[in-house]
Amino acid sequence: MTEWFPYEEDEETPALSPRDTAFLEALREAAGRWSVPFASTWAWREEPGSPLLAVVSLVDGEARVSLGDFGVHVLGDRARGDQLHNQLYTLPDEPTGFAVDVTGPPRQLAAECAKWFEALLAKPVVHSRWRHAGQVYAQLWSFGDTGEGLVQSYDAGAAPRHQPADLQARGHVRGRGWVQVAGIEAAPDDVRRVR
Repeated sequence: MTEWFPYEEDEETPALSPRDTAFLEALREAAGRWSVPFASTWAWREEPGSPLLAVVSLVDGEARVSLGDFGVHVLGDRARGDQLHNQLYTLPDEPTGFAVDVTGPPRQLAAECAKWFEALLAKPVVHSRWRHAGQVYAQLWSFGDTGEGLVQSYDAGAAPRHQPADLQARGHVRGRGWVQVAGIEAAPDDVRRVR
């Protein structure tokens, strides 16, 4: 059986405190009772005194795409969780709709975090694709129950001729000109259940 939330100690990784050990043991125990598909999980601490991280990584194995890391930062008697930065594993500046913030002793924190992780892992994930002239020009991985997007891509060169300009004119663009697939009015050509 695969272990949920492994923590690998070595000479560069800080040893777990008794409080952290109690939290991880209780979290693993709860995870062992989950009736959700397995996902990649891990636990880590950068340095002594920094928060303990417990993380679930969602992946589309068929498409070989990382869909996001969701995790909790546990420090003392508080655990705060959300979708994490994809490289730094930090919490967002402003909590998202996924956020959790709980306090209590280690076993209580673990129980609340386990409920949060299980609810997240129970959500269906779908991969939608739009095609034009035989080519995929837009893709969206999202939670199938709410439509909340996880990962998307848009290829303006393969899209229908006037669509990129229309999407930009209607404000479906972010950052440095990244077109958002949320503005595509046509139904996707393919929808595949990922998990």
